[in-house]
Amino acid sequence: MKIFIVIDKPGTAIDRLAQSVKKYSPHFEIEILAVHPKRPDAISLSRAVELMEWCDVIDVHYWKSGEVLRQNFKKQFDAKPKILFHFNPYDADNQEVNSAYDLVVVGNNEIHSQAPYAHLIPYGVDLDTFKFNEDYTEENVVNMTVARIEGKKGVREVAQVCNELGYKFKLVGRISKPGYMDEVRQVGGDNLEFFENVTDEKMLEIYRQSAIHVCNSVDGFESGTLPILESMIMGVPVLTRGVGHVPDLLNDKNMVVRTGEQDDVEDLNFDRHPEYLQRNVVDIGSVVGIANEGVFDTDQVVSGNTPAQGNPAYLHPNGQVSTVQLDDGVGAVSPLVGTFRSSLDANGFVRLLVDL
Repeated sequence: MKIFIVIDKPGTAIDRLAQSVKKYSPHFEIEILAVHPKRPDAISLSRAVELMEWCDVIDVHYWKSGEVLRQNFKKQFDAKPKILFHFNPYDADNQEVNSAYDLVVVGNNEIHSQAPYAHLIPYGVDLDTFKFNEDYTEENVVNMTVARIEGKKGVREVAQVCNELGYKFKLVGRISKPGYMDEVRQVGGDNLEFFENVTDEKMLEIYRQSAIHVCNSVDGFESGTLPILESMIMGVPVLTRGVGHVPDLLNDKNMVVRTGEQDDVEDLNFDRHPEYLQRNVVDIGSVVGIANEGVFDTDQVVSGNTPAQGNPAYLHPNGQVSTVQLDDGVGAVSPLVGTFRSSLDANGFVRLLVDL
């Protein structure tokens, strides 16, 4: 099958998701093309016509880019089956637009509630690229990774708090409004490090250097974000407002969701809130059978058995782990699932290597 994926701009989160789809779908012929939703150039439009005639399915990943093709090349656009993926919560319920497609897809439950007829496919990230970082930094480094640096992302507020606390602030994104970026630079001071148009390698380096990832976007603006998932996989603790797919992911252990508005981030102080820096906490019983290998933090340790680094870890029937292998008396024993990588910390958590 030949699939033509239409994206908005190169290098965006939409583009990265499309590239992952192509990478992990070698059984399909996939071509990806950026069609600017406001200022499409003649070369990309000419190429779009060629790809619409070539493909079996048109897969539009930004509805405004799809509208450029629908309005200008109706014959070619209408001739093929079409899928529309809504990556933004706004305009997801646009019936006029959605009715032009054979299938509509959304990425989180909030958007799904606006378009219940759509198919729900949660977002993912490339696990071959993003891997858990065991060498966690001891520096107070805050990371924000945003597509566009603008007020709705709440960047200025985080920059100001980091400067007041003396924390390094690594900001990754594209300048959308130069005046707003000037404000960010002013309040961020010397603690601000700004990175634009970074490579995957540089992004991985920034995650490894980060003690925490912060998402401070306003309500009703995000559908992800992908950096939340990337940070979790890399072992970077996440502090976020309850936006996008955060309610879908939250299990009360894998991130900290704060209430309040964008400017209520003075509580970023790690000394007052050490729980912000708890990494990748999981219910180990949910990991076994899903992951072949991985390093996790868990509080599911059987009381009375104090693990130390290098001790074997056995999985008990209740989902807890222990240094002791249980025997039910009829031949069933607790399976060995890995090794402890640390002793219990002050909060009762322990590092565990699952190796099945």
